[in-house]
Amino acid sequence: MKNSVIALSMFLAVSTLSAAQTSTKPSKEAVQKTTYSCPMHPKEIGKQGDDCSKCGMALTKIETPKPTYACPMHPTVTGKKGDDCSKCGMALTKIETPKPTYACPMHPKVTGKKGDDCSKCGMALTKVEEEKNK
Repeated sequence: MKNSVIALSMFLAVSTLSAAQTSTKPSKEAVQKTTYSCPMHPKEIGKQGDDCSKCGMALTKIETPKPTYACPMHPTVTGKKGDDCSKCGMALTKIETPKPTYACPMHPKVTGKKGDDCSKCGMALTKVEEEKNK
């Protein structure tokens, strides 16, 4: 009787440990499979080097959008609105995008990068100085 209880206990312990060690991450093929799609048929997905089954075009890599929320204490932890930081539990805050650094002196709403010209008057865009809060 004792031997059967010990054997049963060992069996349960081994099966529990093996179940706990299985990975919940998707396989490399599954991740790669969802990152390529047809430009003409976005629902047609596959892996790198595959062709669309409908039109024969080469599948292109799907661009993933940049995360818009990050932890104030751990900026590498990112996610979507309403998520919490996995390290400290703080709510993720919206990432501020930098303002344009060049604008037209005559048309301040026309912005661009260094070397661009205003689309309305043709003037060279000048560097915008950041306003400091007092």
